[in-house]
Amino acid sequence: MKLKGFKILNYKSIKDSGYCDISSDITILAGKNESGKSVILEALSCFNINANIPDDARPIGDVYVGLIGEEKL
Repeated sequence: MKLKGFKILNYKSIKDSGYCDISSDITILAGKNESGKSVILEALSCFNINANIPDDARPIGDVYVGLIGEEKL
């Protein structure tokens, strides 16, 4: 499945990421130190069935991570 976009709500330091479109072939995640780049990658890694979810990945409330994808056969 190719990920086309996501929205993260109430995960660690992210209260609402807003919709993030990543439908292009190249996506750059840039920001200042401690701005949440790694938290975004950690939230998305929860959808990798082979990933170990860190023990400190505790939500700050009800958690919602929505993925919008396109399955390629």
